[in-house]
Amino acid sequence: MPSSVSAGEGEFFYGLAAKSGNLWISPFNIIAISKDLSYDWISVKDDQGKIDINDGSPFGFKARDLFRSFGIGFTFGYQPMFSPLGVYATVGYDFRQFQMQPDRSIDGYEKYKPSSFNAGVGVRLAPLLLFNDDDEPRISPFIEVGTRYNKVFSCKAPYDNDISQFNSGFITKLAIGIRNTEIDYRDEDYMMSFFLYYEMPNYNYFDKDFTLDNGSKPYQHIDAKMHRIGFGITMEF
Repeated sequence: MPSSVSAGEGEFFYGLAAKSGNLWISPFNIIAISKDLSYDWISVKDDQGKIDINDGSPFGFKARDLFRSFGIGFTFGYQPMFSPLGVYATVGYDFRQFQMQPDRSIDGYEKYKPSSFNAGVGVRLAPLLLFNDDDEPRISPFIEVGTRYNKVFSCKAPYDNDISQFNSGFITKLAIGIRNTEIDYRDEDYMMSFFLYYEMPNYNYFDKDFTLDNGSKPYQHIDAKMHRIGFGITMEF
């Protein structure tokens, strides 16, 4: 679940979320109290094996490193303090850039800069509530399962920047974490969640049926997946 700023007596949480695929940019995502530090990568292969990707570095300082990936989103969720079940919905925008050789006969890389919109839902299960002396939940370990639909709506890419060379599809999210209700911030009590997550694509990133004017299909034999792992902190008021 993205990082969020929230309100609602420990029941509702909502807010803006910012994420970045570069270590040096992530701390400057100041639009949210909480953070989502993530790393994503693209695995690409064809009939001859792995295809080289120039994906930028999460630790680099060049423009292609600092802005290799970033996004912004909105999350709204509901989970009462004593409930083992929570639900949430998300919408967001993501930008990604990388270089790749779609055709092995080409000497060099082609540049890709897709922008995508996504929306999804998820559930949080916290079956174990550890209580404090006031008979209120103190720590709640949880797991999350969610899905979101990702659609590329704009791109700078080979083949006349045609967005139809990219597929749209669902991404599954799995997370584990801990919800702590004893966070004291400026003499106020808040709840805070800490979690690790992995996002697994359920579709091929490129459209194998994408056809050029000459009848060729540049992605016909290419299998590509974009993965993401991350660490998040959610503050809940």
